[in-house]
Amino acid sequence: MNLLSLLSLVGFIVSVLLADFVFYKNPRNRLNRLFSITLFSNAAIMLAEFGGRLSLNAADAMIWEYIDALWPLRLGLLMHFVIVLTGRWVNLKENVIKYSLLYGMCAFVFVVYVSALQSANMYGYEWGWFPVFPDEISFMLDGIYTWAAVFSLSSVMVCLAYYYIEEDPLRKHQASFVLAGIAIPAVAALFMDVAFPPTYSTSLPETSLLFTFSSIFVVYAIWRYELFMLTPEKSAQDIVSKMKDSLFLVDWKRRIKMINDASSELLGYDKNELIDKPVETIFTNSEDPKIIFSDYSFTDFTSYFKTKDEKTIPISVSNSVIENKESKKIKGYVLIGREISQRYMMEESLKKKSSGLSYSRKMLEKDDYDVEKYSRAAVERERQMKAKELDRKLKKMRDVAELPA
Repeated sequence: MNLLSLLSLVGFIVSVLLADFVFYKNPRNRLNRLFSITLFSNAAIMLAEFGGRLSLNAADAMIWEYIDALWPLRLGLLMHFVIVLTGRWVNLKENVIKYSLLYGMCAFVFVVYVSALQSANMYGYEWGWFPVFPDEISFMLDGIYTWAAVFSLSSVMVCLAYYYIEEDPLRKHQASFVLAGIAIPAVAALFMDVAFPPTYSTSLPETSLLFTFSSIFVVYAIWRYELFMLTPEKSAQDIVSKMKDSLFLVDWKRRIKMINDASSELLGYDKNELIDKPVETIFTNSEDPKIIFSDYSFTDFTSYFKTKDEKTIPISVSNSVIENKESKKIKGYVLIGREISQRYMMEESLKKKSSGLSYSRKMLEKDDYDVEKYSRAAVERERQMKAKELDRKLKKMRDVAELPA
């Protein structure tokens, strides 16, 4: 095994490891998936170069060369990645024609290159095999290499424009790593494939190998600065996972499809235990879901959740409908439950206090009435006593007046 074969093998292994890391960093993110697929395509090319260099004859080497002809697909994937990263053509459905043209060009170049390979002869050197094309089809190769150079530089220019336009410091820093990751192999390809005759470009694996190791810049940005992580989808996932309220994603058949950490902790279930279970499983009263889902939206409905160990938890439930934008058919529901145990206890306490206050007020009103009644009686007695005292004084005065002189 010569040095170039060893480098091709190392490039293959590194590409696979990087692709695996990027994908599992955030499998649901579109950018992670795109860059992971790009790295896997590069791994296939590196494996083809490795196999071709170790081939024992020209026929075997030509088979590997046909696999190596997938390199236009890698350019298309890289352009797709840059387009999505920079916010262009984000919606695939709305830009299906543009993406069709993008990959259509790559497919056309692949077919042309494979057609050119049928006229090529494989020659073996100490560093491996590479194809030599007849002069009659040199115009085809010139067109292919020119397209590749323009296509690669277009990716660099789009990313460079994004770097200068972006105002957010973190994203600008991230863009610098991506720019370095795609510019190094693009400039190398331009230098080797245009500035020098085509035979040099097929003798050294400069583009694929440099792309492998320059991809480390992008992967570093993913690891160090969480590139691709700040997206609406990821942000929503973080919000759902960190929210204190219980959240349930329910399909149109009212089966639970997803719960968040708060729901799992509140009810005592593992997340997978409730998947595909009827939503009635978590309610004490099985009739409550019928009321909650009877309307497109329901807010602050008081109900009770039933935990795994059959405990009852008072809850305030709200729901929202998820519907198909085109058909307007209901796809599912988002159910949010807020535990109101403390509120429930406070309300009960307030009720008791309110009842006590009502009783006290009644007693005070009664006492006020009694005081008033007793006050009137005392005044009347005092009036009567004064009247009697006055009668005695008048009687005494009459008695004195009637005595003889």
